[in-house]
Amino acid sequence: MSSSHSFSVLLLSYRLGRLKPLPFLNFEISDPQRFPHIRLFVVHCYPPLAVVSISLLLTGTGIAAIAVEGIMCLLMAAPLAWVVAMCGGMLATLVHGRSDSPQATPSMYAVMLVSLPVLLGVEHATPPPVPRFQVRTSIEIAAPPEVVWKRLIEFPALPTPDEWPFRLGIAYPIEARITGEGLTADRECRFSTGSFKEPILAWEPGKHFAFAVSDEPLLMKETSPYENIHVRHLDDHDFQPERADFVLVRLPAGGTRLEGTTTYQNKMWPGQYWRLWTDAIIHSIHSTVFNHVKNLAEADVLRTSK
Repeated sequence: MSSSHSFSVLLLSYRLGRLKPLPFLNFEISDPQRFPHIRLFVVHCYPPLAVVSISLLLTGTGIAAIAVEGIMCLLMAAPLAWVVAMCGGMLATLVHGRSDSPQATPSMYAVMLVSLPVLLGVEHATPPPVPRFQVRTSIEIAAPPEVVWKRLIEFPALPTPDEWPFRLGIAYPIEARITGEGLTADRECRFSTGSFKEPILAWEPGKHFAFAVSDEPLLMKETSPYENIHVRHLDDHDFQPERADFVLVRLPAGGTRLEGTTTYQNKMWPGQYWRLWTDAIIHSIHSTVFNHVKNLAEADVLRTSK
């Protein structure tokens, strides 16, 4: 079986420079002519789909075994890694699968291996711009804005969520505490991975509440055979929430539509791919908190109406 896919996936990261060379590394390093006695077996008996898929599986298992990455992050990266490695596998099959394929030389491999640190150096010197995204969620609550406001700025412990991201280690909110009022209030939110301060940015009771995020805890606790592992993209906080805005809109029937917007930056490349995951995670966090606020506010209305 080709050795290129395992090698290339080990080099895979979430950044531009380390991702783009992979198809070409697949193309060069998977040369079946290095093993002419199994050439026909590899090229004709194993289509690129099988070679790439099995190689990714074996490499991912190895990465998890040596604690370079956690299982959750590997699963999230798998579709992207598969597409990139598949491009290299198909290219290798088209070129090296021909009977008149040229014999690979050491200089060809040297060029490919040298190009990787060069690309990484270029990325370090001129890093790509970090994209900024927003996630919006809304919910209608059968309670007036004044009641919802009190439950929004501070809420007691939530029940343990059962949504799939949180069961797999993604950080989830537990409770929020606030001391004081206005822009000088001290708000702290406790997540499953730690607590962080939330400097107040907007304070309009019953209308608009916003805060920034400072000293955020880890985005997730990696799923791993080992108790605790440290991976760079988590320790370096490649995912950086910037602010959260909550707007309370009074409805004609006396209820409230709570609209939440989270603004964040994500250094992981390509941003549009990782946004599929991060947006879904943020929506889950929004929904968990919003439903908790909804239940508390509507219970408050029922108590006062008796």
